[in-house]
Amino acid sequence: RDCRDGFVEVRAASAPSAQSLSSISAITSHNHEPVACAAGKWGSSSVLALYRQTEAGSTDAGSGLRQAEGAPRLQLHGQLVALPGHPTAVAWSDQTLACGLHEGTVEVLRFDPSARDDHSRARRVAQSLQPQLGATASSEQTAAGTSSVAVGVLDGKHARRIGAVVGGSPCLWDAEGSEISLAPSSEAGSAHCLDLDWDKGSVLVGDGRHLSVYDPRHSRLAAKVQSAHFAALNTVCCSHLHPHWVASGSADGVVKVWDMRRLEAPLFRLAWHLTSISGLAWSWANAQMLVSCAHDGSHRFWNLR
Repeated sequence: RDCRDGFVEVRAASAPSAQSLSSISAITSHNHEPVACAAGKWGSSSVLALYRQTEAGSTDAGSGLRQAEGAPRLQLHGQLVALPGHPTAVAWSDQTLACGLHEGTVEVLRFDPSARDDHSRARRVAQSLQPQLGATASSEQTAAGTSSVAVGVLDGKHARRIGAVVGGSPCLWDAEGSEISLAPSSEAGSAHCLDLDWDKGSVLVGDGRHLSVYDPRHSRLAAKVQSAHFAALNTVCCSHLHPHWVASGSADGVVKVWDMRRLEAPLFRLAWHLTSISGLAWSWANAQMLVSCAHDGSHRFWNLR
């Protein structure tokens, strides 16, 4: 993911040591600090591991990560955080770290990543959020777990919002853990990914092949791009530097960049990957820079000038 000082490539180590992760299922960087969070397995336990970027050559031998040649080094930062289930998605903004679980909950931690000597607040989960899917939710929906999670500030206010897709339905909570109502989708249970548009106060949802825009202030579906892709959307990502741009990636292997003011057609159609898109990230330093990756392990840096 894109950290403040550059792009960092990290992979799981081939053999776990006393403090390494044997597998990584989700990873994210912080929006300001040069730190990252990886969620995965430590032996038989599900954990969160926090890593801080350090100078080259100072990598923690037990960190469970190895770096690409010339990349910044990552060192284990503080304690491993035990999770009550299998992690599937993770997001981190300011002092709020959220981890979605396969069991259908979102675990929330409060942690200041700039604090280098006090990690006690990151050693346990502060909140466990579970959506009200309603009496009509099927057992398949409930068992589908959490496929996406996002943390951000909506409407330019300082209150945190936590969004997630649980059981195929988009959900939103405030900082106190109270669920905020979103308008029901026309295809219940088909959502897979979401992101929060900090500037517009909207929730962007990949709803099957469609791109849906929710307005949580009025509990309504504000806009919908029908058949935004030829296959289901796997990821959506709002730019925090460009106030109107959002990128979407699909199982059709195509990345599209949209202007939220004009959703009739995408600004850019980026067709390079040969397999399904698995992730997108905007640069925090360059509004024109976008990174995409696919299920075959390929990744691409895009300069959208």
